[in-house]
Amino acid sequence: MPIITGPITLGGAVVDVLVGVDDARIRLLRKHGLPVPTSRHVRAMVDTGASLSGFDQAVFTSLGLTPTRQRPVATPSTPTGAPFMAAEFYVRLSLVAGGVAHPFKNAWVIAVTGFQPSEGFTGLIGRDVLDYCSFSYHGTAKHFEFSF
Repeated sequence: MPIITGPITLGGAVVDVLVGVDDARIRLLRKHGLPVPTSRHVRAMVDTGASLSGFDQAVFTSLGLTPTRQRPVATPSTPTGAPFMAAEFYVRLSLVAGGVAHPFKNAWVIAVTGFQPSEGFTGLIGRDVLDYCSFSYHGTAKHFEFSF
């Protein structure tokens, strides 16, 4: 079981993720002799309050992906609590532990906007991914452990 450990920073527990095209799309591209886009490296905050994982729209654009569907999403900062429609993508996630990428799973994720460069991350790992992992947040020691 790969384990990611790290310090808790101002951005919280931040992990390295590779976001790529899903397995079925890879097979289709190869079948037609087309190039498979290289997975994109993303720094992502582990967010136990988020039900969904999401990444900056630029990740999907760089992979040549368009949304597969739309999903209603509500957040505490959504005006009046009304959900908005988020672009949803089916992608392959790999988690990086010890400098090695470990293919994790294909997952539905959403495009998220509003990341600030000073935050040091452009993605969120939500409970949809955490459901397949163990996560320990040692606040007093300023250290976390994430295994999958």
